[in-house]
Amino acid sequence: MKMKTILEVIFKITVITLGLATAAIYFTNLQTLGINYKTSLADIIIILSLILTIHGIFTLTWMLYAWDNPENVDKHKSPKDFSLPRFSFTALIPARHEENVIGDTIKSVNNINYPDNLKEILVLCREDDIKTIAKAEETIKEIGNPRIMLVVFNSLPISKPRSLNQGLWRANNEIIAVFDAEDEPHKGIYNVVNTVLQSGDVDFIQSGVQLMNYRSHWFSTLNVLESFFWYKSALHFF
Repeated sequence: MKMKTILEVIFKITVITLGLATAAIYFTNLQTLGINYKTSLADIIIILSLILTIHGIFTLTWMLYAWDNPENVDKHKSPKDFSLPRFSFTALIPARHEENVIGDTIKSVNNINYPDNLKEILVLCREDDIKTIAKAEETIKEIGNPRIMLVVFNSLPISKPRSLNQGLWRANNEIIAVFDAEDEPHKGIYNVVNTVLQSGDVDFIQSGVQLMNYRSHWFSTLNVLESFFWYKSALHFF
């Protein structure tokens, strides 16, 4: 489970618990005073409104944190001056039924600005995904880079973790980078990671992600905005 999901679940449980506790204390006090009180629809609405108000205030707080505390956000910005290339990278691209986008993704990852001898790309496909395999093979042949390889497997279960494990077993380089099949990574991402890894005790780096599919569904714009505020502000807040 992602850290974002864990934090949201913990917060919602806390808010609901506080709301129920407040309601219990309220009605207990009424009974202590000898008031025979029956819960009405209005009481339920008031309690729910209180819970949602607390939730809304908390959400606005982390959404606007980056603008209220710019000095704290600046501490975590990507470095502008890069260290000399030291670490080697293996990019894992798990893909299933992604024949429409996998070609562009392979090209984008291959175009990351970093020494070729320190880069490796493994495209991960299950053997029954014939269309994605065909498109990946076509793109790899077109690029002509021997460090781009297609990994085809047939093990179960059919899942992204299984696919990534297949790639991990075959990776030859020091740092594992995971890209989704529709990603378009920034050309300087390896230089940023290489610099950050050399600057301190770092085990894991999560780069920001900006969704762009705001026209896919009626709710897609909301997903795009949520992702923007999460990576822009919330990660600094938590």
